[in-house]
Amino acid sequence: MNKLFKLITVCGLLAIAGNAYPQVGVAIRIGPPRPHHEVIVEAPHAGMVWQHGYHRWNVETNAYVWVPGVWVDPPHPHAIWVEPRYRRRGDHWEFHEGHWRK
Repeated sequence: MNKLFKLITVCGLLAIAGNAYPQVGVAIRIGPPRPHHEVIVEAPHAGMVWQHGYHRWNVETNAYVWVPGVWVDPPHPHAIWVEPRYRRRGDHWEFHEGHWRK
């Protein structure tokens, strides 16, 4: 019984995490719209990096939603932000999350 409870708990957590964080490489049949024009205001403090806004595919509504840009602190001084992107693969598009590179 204890093992069954643990298994159900782990499966439930994985299901929640799967919905909260989009998968890398999700196949999308509709290409992304053009990015919105954003006015980039001054950074709140020195050393911050601007992460441009982008369209994210919403699997629940089967539509793109705009995620606005934001100033963020890098995880370490020489980190480089790699923007999220879409790649065309045959008859579909794949979304790849943005990430920090050393």
